[in-house]
Amino acid sequence: MATFVVTTTTGARTGGRPTAGAVDAIHITDLLAKQVSDGLNATHKDVQDQRRREGAQFERSLRDLDVKESKLVDEMFDGGLSRDVAKRQLERIQEERLRLTRQVQAASAALDDRYLKTAADVLELAKSARSLWESRTPAEKRLLFEKLVTNPMLDGVTVRYDLKKPFAILSRMAKGSSWLGN
Repeated sequence: MATFVVTTTTGARTGGRPTAGAVDAIHITDLLAKQVSDGLNATHKDVQDQRRREGAQFERSLRDLDVKESKLVDEMFDGGLSRDVAKRQLERIQEERLRLTRQVQAASAALDDRYLKTAADVLELAKSARSLWESRTPAEKRLLFEKLVTNPMLDGVTVRYDLKKPFAILSRMAKGSSWLGN
């Protein structure tokens, strides 16, 4: 993780704006935000499609398992429970298994959606960071700064900090580094 240093004396590297360097570091253009957003959306769609395919394959496998289970139960209960009672109980088990499988798939999709929403929020913050900073009171600026950085330390007249991971990545992207890791 890159460490950013901001000097707090007037006329220093941040133009006399203590801690504003974090805001300047994460600022990205609308074009870069759109490119990242488009990339995230395409990746998100690919992941969702893959999960749907895997989910459908999982359901088919469960159904195959259910058929085998039914045959096994039929063999086990030949002569024990009545066939109708055993089949009804087995159907309930199968329905519950399918319901639980669908719950897992829905939870997985919800996690995907939450991550995409978080990414969109980070991009929006990065796009508007400068204007947000300029329009905030000192207390609000401190809160914004706390959202952007981790491990802030005062070292004499210098504030040292690390940008939080998504903002560190955006900072590298804003400087022209490849965001795809190429």
